[in-house]
Amino acid sequence: MDSNNNNNNYSPSSTSSTPHPTTTNNTTDPVQSWWETVSKARSRILSLSSIIPSHPSSSSFSLSSLADSDRPAISFLSSPDAYSLISSSLSSPVSGSGSDPLCQWLYDTYLSSDPNLRLIVLSFLPLLSGIYLSRIHSSDSSSAPFPCWLRSCSSCHLFFRG
Repeated sequence: MDSNNNNNNYSPSSTSSTPHPTTTNNTTDPVQSWWETVSKARSRILSLSSIIPSHPSSSSFSLSSLADSDRPAISFLSSPDAYSLISSSLSSPVSGSGSDPLCQWLYDTYLSSDPNLRLIVLSFLPLLSGIYLSRIHSSDSSSAPFPCWLRSCSSCHLFFRG
């Protein structure tokens, strides 16, 4: 009888090696992951296009057109027009003043988990450093967000390097 009781302790459902399909599928769908990345990049670029209007002289280019790409962040990175547009906005005398929406955009985009969005921001780091250094001796405090932004980039970089 003892051996019969031991055999009854194991039911086929408790020893089954076939997992339940809805509870063990922990992998993410690559298409969904790709779409989320594209959607995030599109959203960031569209928000930038609402902050910075396109140059009137270059009517054929707009930041929002980059968002329509299958790879919006890569399209942005490879667009000289986009770089020129952002560079001229950052170089303007009023950039960096108060709560500059472009500086806030750069900061928020840098904190993104998408490495291509982070590369967009890092591509402007030399320009931002140069602008900050050129304004450091000025009595104008318009560059106040720049050192904060540069420090945050540095601290994030050190944090991720471990």
